[in-house]
Amino acid sequence: MIKLSKVGTYDIKSVMQDSNGLTSELTWTVEVKESPADLKSDVHFYKTDLESGGKRILIDAHAAGGSGSYTYFYKYKLSDRNSRNTLSDGYVTDTEKTLVLKNPGEYTIRVEIRDSQRNETSTSTSVTTA
Repeated sequence: MIKLSKVGTYDIKSVMQDSNGLTSELTWTVEVKESPADLKSDVHFYKTDLESGGKRILIDAHAAGGSGSYTYFYKYKLSDRNSRNTLSDGYVTDTEKTLVLKNPGEYTIRVEIRDSQRNETSTSTSVTTA
């Protein structure tokens, strides 16, 4: 692991060698920018059982710190599937979304928050429906 804590542009070179002595190189450039005030999330998930089965989840998302205005990306995923569903078309300014889960299973709900300088933070929770 490499830790770069000073602002600047760095060229990083990695050399790998296998047991036969063959080598491979990879070089890339990394830019370390000045850190803004920490972007923090304040997300609440209010869960309600539905009479017909399943759950309704009200997501209330807010942010603090960072730079400028905030946008939110709402996602959810059934744990035994690789595909992820979204509640928003990319990042939006809405701070509330409602999700209704009718199919049984364990879901992961995630809110990604981005400020105007593209700094990001996220919060997630798990919900099980019968």
